[in-house]
Amino acid sequence: MYNMKYSTKMSVFQWAVMLLTCMLVLGAVIIFRRKGEDRDKLLCGLSMIVIVITPLGSNNHLYASINNLFFAGPVALWMLWKALGGIRERYALYGGRIQLYMFPVKAAVAMVVAMLLVQSTGFGFGYVFSESDGGENLNTRIENSAILKGMYTDAYRAEQLGTLLAYAKEQGLAGQEIILYGNIPALSYYLDMPFAITAWPDLASYNYEAMVEDMRETAAKPWQDAKFALLIEYMNDYGYRQTFANDKFVLYQAEENGGSL
Repeated sequence: MYNMKYSTKMSVFQWAVMLLTCMLVLGAVIIFRRKGEDRDKLLCGLSMIVIVITPLGSNNHLYASINNLFFAGPVALWMLWKALGGIRERYALYGGRIQLYMFPVKAAVAMVVAMLLVQSTGFGFGYVFSESDGGENLNTRIENSAILKGMYTDAYRAEQLGTLLAYAKEQGLAGQEIILYGNIPALSYYLDMPFAITAWPDLASYNYEAMVEDMRETAAKPWQDAKFALLIEYMNDYGYRQTFANDKFVLYQAEENGGSL
């Protein structure tokens, strides 16, 4: 669970999930406890609803719930403080034959909270929103883009993206519609070129039939699957030709209307 790769989400993910779980369990106990205060029950109920409902319909794992820790987190810590403060140091069971000491429980909870604070602090200072292969070696400034001014990436990405940005600027492609494929939806923003169809056509939630319909409506506007084959078909039908390529990006343009893919 513990790592020092603060540029990635995994440095804090497990600890945040532990806090979410703690909020759900402790919240249920407080809500169904007869002697619980109405204010505490309301806060716990709202926190539990936010945690459970937010991820519904999302493909972002538990990150939507973790993002709501700005509300649920303080509630969970406050309820933990009250719960642990009300626990006696020792409980006697079966007429004193069994003694239960609460210090290990308090120590374990204190350790989890302390680690959460340490990891979240490192995450706050070191996290970089990046591609799935990590956010390390970001030491090269991206050139040829007013939109990405001041942004850093690794040398390989900077070179690949820089040559594409330079070509798009040279050809005056800004403002023209574009179809992107290959998990690169952000290129629309980088190039200042609006989407001709959906922003992310290779997502599984965007089915083939929907793409066929969108491509028909768009009409004039190296991943071998049915969707990519559909793109190739349209490119052939409407006279798209390759005008730019590097190791990472390939750009096709239609001669008739200047659309880009």
